[in-house]
Formats: sequence, C-alpha cells, structure tokens
Amino acid sequence: MELEELIAKAEPTSVSQHGPYGNNFLRPMRFPDVGSIVVGHKHNYDHITILIQGAILGRAWNVNEDGKQVMVAEKAFKAPAFMNVRAHRWHEFIALEANSYAVCVFALRTRDGEVATVDDEWEISCTE
Repeated sequence: MELEELIAKAEPTSVSQHGPYGNNFLRPMRFPDVGSIVVGHKHNYDHITILIQGAILGRAWNVNEDGKQVMVAEKAFKAPAFMNVRAHRWHEFIALEANSYAVCVFALRTRDGEVATVDDEWEISCTE
C-alpha cells in the first residue's frame, strides 16, 4: 500500500477522556481561555505533564503546619514541554495562551499509590 493510501485510510485519534491507555493513565486538560485554571491538587506519586499546545504557568507549593502555602516553584512553559510534578506537592496550571492543551501521564496506581495493572475493578473505580 502506498503512503498516500495509508494516510487517506488513517482515522484521527483523540485523547479526550480520562482513562487508562496501556499501563498508563492519561488526564487531558484543555484551557480554552487565558486564565483558565486546573485548580490546585496533589497526588501521592510523581508524574509528568506534557504541554502539547499553547503556554501555561505551573505552580507548586507545600502547606506548612500553620496551613499556609509555601511556594516552591512557579514557571511558565511554552509547548512543547515536559513538566515533572513531584509527589505530595500541591500544584496547579494556569493558561497563558487560549486553547492550550496538556496531558498528565502517570503509571496506573491503586488508591494507595501502588503501581497497578488494568483490571475491571480498577478501571471502573478510577474513571467514574
């Protein structure tokens, strides 16, 4: 089959939903407007965020014993970019350009943070 025929038969793919893909979990994040935000949250595992399109501001902080935020990182990223997000660290992303698009990628994990494989119980409990 010629290259042109293969291209003509190719179907577009889209990672538009949370979910397991292979032994990884993908969490797409769309930022339609400048200032769109993925609100601060944390995980009990390291992961990467891949900025595919646009530009975002990544912020990370710890919370001290008084409950106050202590900023540990704040950096602007322009696509394409890879961002390492540390375990147990609060983090958020803010769009610096409209239509920015990023995806968090991490190994499948149980709720306790242990690496897991795909099974129906895990898939149902983590994608609802």
